[in-house]
Amino acid sequence: MQSQLSYLRYHLAGFSLGGNFCLRVAAAAHDHAIRLSSATAFCPVVHAELANSALVEPRNWLYNAYFVRKWKRSLRLKNLHFPETYALEQFARLKSLDDMNRELIPRYTSFTQLSDYFDAYAIVDDRLRKTVCPCYLHFAKDDMIIPVEGVERINNHGNLQIVVTEHGGHCGFLSNWRFDSWQDERLVQIVSSFEPTKP
Repeated sequence: MQSQLSYLRYHLAGFSLGGNFCLRVAAAAHDHAIRLSSATAFCPVVHAELANSALVEPRNWLYNAYFVRKWKRSLRLKNLHFPETYALEQFARLKSLDDMNRELIPRYTSFTQLSDYFDAYAIVDDRLRKTVCPCYLHFAKDDMIIPVEGVERINNHGNLQIVVTEHGGHCGFLSNWRFDSWQDERLVQIVSSFEPTKP
């Protein structure tokens, strides 16, 4: 995008798995000549194995069903374009995320072990040490998908600003009882802070 569209500043933001991707891009930006002014993540997946374990808990059956449905929809689209690679009858019997992970990851990725696959896109330990732009991470203690304990596994090398709130659930940070989005306000605040102050 930067090769086609020229702007003074580029900001990247993401939610959940998109937040994880956003932070990994920020960590790789310097090595790949990607210009970023900031990266903002709300409830980013810290380690997929932790998130997957939370998702398959009985209390999260609704989330599990949602992601299974969403994944199968994606597979149906792939089958439409690549029927020789993605056979629908193979997926019909898969009822949970655990089933789908065990079946699909070894088949369609270079990983034979689920643990290796999950670890490949974790942001724990020193994975974010190469970030050169400010990164803003937001977590909630009552997030039912991203265990807040995982935040302690992120090593902060100075460019990370980590905010942990009491409430917010999974990407549901609100400002008030009218359901105004605190996330939107926060993102505008962050991006605006990089604009030059008007006299």
